[in-house]
Amino acid sequence: MSRPESILLNRRGAGLAFLPILAVLLVGGVPGVSAEEACRSVELSEPPAWVYSGALDPDGDRLWLVDTFRQSVVGYDLSGRRVETLRSVTTARGETLEIVRPAILQAREGGFTLELEDGQFLFLDGDMKLDRTVAGSGMLDALDLQADGDTVGSVFSWAAAGSRLYTISDLKSEAGTWRSAILDIDLSTTEPSVRVLREFETGSTERSFYLLGQPTLAASEDAMVMTVMESQPYLSSLAPSGDLESLDHVWSGQPLPTLSKAETIDSFVNIFAELSRSAVPAGAYRVGEQTFILERSMKGEIIDGWTLTRIDDAGGSTPLYLPTRADHLTLVLGHGSLVAAVEKGRVEALGQQAIPSVLLIPTSWLTGDSSPLLTHSGALAACGRS
Repeated sequence: MSRPESILLNRRGAGLAFLPILAVLLVGGVPGVSAEEACRSVELSEPPAWVYSGALDPDGDRLWLVDTFRQSVVGYDLSGRRVETLRSVTTARGETLEIVRPAILQAREGGFTLELEDGQFLFLDGDMKLDRTVAGSGMLDALDLQADGDTVGSVFSWAAAGSRLYTISDLKSEAGTWRSAILDIDLSTTEPSVRVLREFETGSTERSFYLLGQPTLAASEDAMVMTVMESQPYLSSLAPSGDLESLDHVWSGQPLPTLSKAETIDSFVNIFAELSRSAVPAGAYRVGEQTFILERSMKGEIIDGWTLTRIDDAGGSTPLYLPTRADHLTLVLGHGSLVAAVEKGRVEALGQQAIPSVLLIPTSWLTGDSSPLLTHSGALAACGRS
């Protein structure tokens, strides 16, 4: 049986076969900026060509964005000025490791996790050097791992917390057959172990939505959640028993639309355009004991803004309104004092998308009980937008 159909874009795994729809929300502590400060818009100098992930450094004074098509990780100060372009990292022995087709960057305690498009993970400290305390070497090749006797053949979405790495992957058997699954990878030892949490059909519509690269998995130290992209999307979480359980009584989304087939590179433009006209869940996020689900707010087929539904572990939910009408948006949340939203326009071609500005929002507006984001008018007024 051949590999499941996808456009790989020179990627060894099927992992980000559809590059994510984006703008990026990134979080971290920012010296000199209080959580009570009103949000502000910052223009990016020398914008990246194509961004779908990033993070703030541990000091909170530098915003890192992954520029996949230029094979680099670029750093901006919080005025939007580009201050660094990173094309390699340094090992603990002082050796240089080139960054080849970087895919996703996430902040972690004291540093970062960077995935390259060949399924290799680099665990970095706050200075962007390999952290050898993780996985024994600071590196993990996910495509060398085994799950129930099958080889991990791809990673196309993931979330990390502590010593756990959760992925959405394809698995290949010795007989050459394929299956798709949600994996739980334990990195606490030098020989990582892999457990299958859930399987789904390789040829399913569900898998095609995961291939879009939107963050459907989210994790914190105490929990993992995901938006299950079946015909009627719903929220699922990792139960204390170690099994995934449905939370569809807490949150479920609108029925998924039918998207164009990804038969050529040009078809990506149509797919992104179709997504921008729908309320497809655009991301799941986890901060402490709160889960967040990101969706477009639509008036017909026109974006009227973005809604972030906050869900606490007791099952209560609160809609928050993000003051942006960007065509594409995503969120990466943490425990810092500021959220940075990188706003993106329409996809003109694969790798061509306007990335003009970053919207900075106090994190407390997302996590606290009192927030101007509780109403449309309050969010627009607080951020000086109409």
